[in-house]
Amino acid sequence: MSSQPYAVNAKFSILPERREEFLKIIKEDQKQTLATEPGALRFVVGEDPKENNTFYLHEEYTSEEAFEAHGTTPHYGPWDKFTKSGPWAKGGEPVVGLFHGTHQLGDKEEVKSGYCVNAKVSIVPERREEFLNIIKEDQKLTLANEPGSIQFVVGEDKESTNTFYLFEQYENEEAFGAHGKAPHYAPWDAFVKTNPWSEGGEPVVGLYNTLE
Repeated sequence: MSSQPYAVNAKFSILPERREEFLKIIKEDQKQTLATEPGALRFVVGEDPKENNTFYLHEEYTSEEAFEAHGTTPHYGPWDKFTKSGPWAKGGEPVVGLFHGTHQLGDKEEVKSGYCVNAKVSIVPERREEFLNIIKEDQKLTLANEPGSIQFVVGEDKESTNTFYLFEQYENEEAFGAHGKAPHYAPWDAFVKTNPWSEGGEPVVGLYNTLE
């Protein structure tokens, strides 16, 4: 078994009239997943503060097998049925990224409120090692030095080489803003300004508040 978690980042938009139904189903799935699945480590759900009914997910499992087992559980059934009932707003169909995190497996985490980032980038091959060195150092120092940082996950798409996903969680939006002023953020900031992206691989970033 891999010593790194298997993770999911997702974004979708729900029809307004399906909002309450969605919230009831996803919160129950979140609750039961963390309570009953030994292979589930983290399940974060949040809403875009500027786009009502646009939601993000971040989930982590001990392995790809644990993730697949999640899809066979009884509490996953209502969510599976919901997704097949046409609940998406126009242009809001799910965009899902699957990846192996670079960090070591940790303990299961209870649901924590906060301000989160889901991001996707694709790097030109010749900048890969530079990217990995910079982002891993930023990850390490963010978690070590920023009291408002809760989690910082980096991983590569399971099928697309040099396509990476990020998940970051902070106690609040102010803590996220402070992160951008930290000394260890500067190399990343300088890197992104050098246009290291592959064609069509510019950053796609989602910011959201966790559901209460």
